[in-house]
Amino acid sequence: MSCNGGAWAGVGRVYAGNRDLLTDHPLPARGKTTLGLLLLALAAVLVHGYHPGADDAAIYVPAIKQVADPALYPFGAEFFLSHAHLSLCAFLVGNSARLSHLPIDLVILAWHAGCIFLLLAASWRVLAVLPLR
Repeated sequence: MSCNGGAWAGVGRVYAGNRDLLTDHPLPARGKTTLGLLLLALAAVLVHGYHPGADDAAIYVPAIKQVADPALYPFGAEFFLSHAHLSLCAFLVGNSARLSHLPIDLVILAWHAGCIFLLLAASWRVLAVLPLR
């Protein structure tokens, strides 16, 4: 590990000689890793399933739909907005549905799969810096 440029400059980097193993990968190796993580995320969605109305979706799905179309719930929105306004979920997913003009259910599925992929990618990066022997 290198600590040049401050106390935290080398934290999070793995070096082999003069080569930074996290940012200096050849493109095919990085592409293989990304493809593998995408396939693993797809397998996770297929194995675990997609349950759009389960758990607290009665709060977040109406909030997402109202962000996408503000005229959708003219009254009674206080029920779900009192909880949903505490999270960025409804704002991000609803605005991406509104801006992309895609069906809300498809956007929610894409966010679900994308978040699984990002979780796996972050886990891969953490695993790359751990001193496993």
